[in-house]
Amino acid sequence: MGEVVKWRYVKSSSVVSRAALLPLLAFLAAFDAADVQAESCPTTMDELATDRPDVTNSSLVIPTGSFQSENGINLSAQHGGHTIDGTNTRWRLGVVPCLELLVDLPSYIGNVRAQGAMGFTDLTPAIKWQVTPIPGKFGLSVVVGAALPTGAADIAGRGTQPYVQLPWSYELHDGWASAAC
Repeated sequence: MGEVVKWRYVKSSSVVSRAALLPLLAFLAAFDAADVQAESCPTTMDELATDRPDVTNSSLVIPTGSFQSENGINLSAQHGGHTIDGTNTRWRLGVVPCLELLVDLPSYIGNVRAQGAMGFTDLTPAIKWQVTPIPGKFGLSVVVGAALPTGAADIAGRGTQPYVQLPWSYELHDGWASAAC
């Protein structure tokens, strides 16, 4: 079974400074998601991409006006012990073409015959903007969010933890694609 690697920038302070939010707010104010490449984003006629919860993030947003609830459980074993992480729940809401709001709800991490911390993860809201498809078969999105300090510190860390993800995909041929986040 493959290992999922997630990168996250960890901020030691529990408060995100206003200066750190200014570039994001300026970007969102300058961007009119309804006008930019709306024709290349999913519409209400498209099927929802149900590639979650914990394998990879899709490079596509969900259609405007759509709501998707994704759920799953992770089971892992290492050195004779077992860990369960669940349920992993992500709520996604398509708000305008090419833009969605999403939130990862807290999940519980528990150990069976394994040592380690147990408890809930953080609540993690985010915004996802579908940048492409760029001409060709390449898809790209930008996800900006922050894990809010609502979970167990031994599991989720201390303070607000902002992150940026760049989910991408490349269509190979015959329905095959390569994707990563």
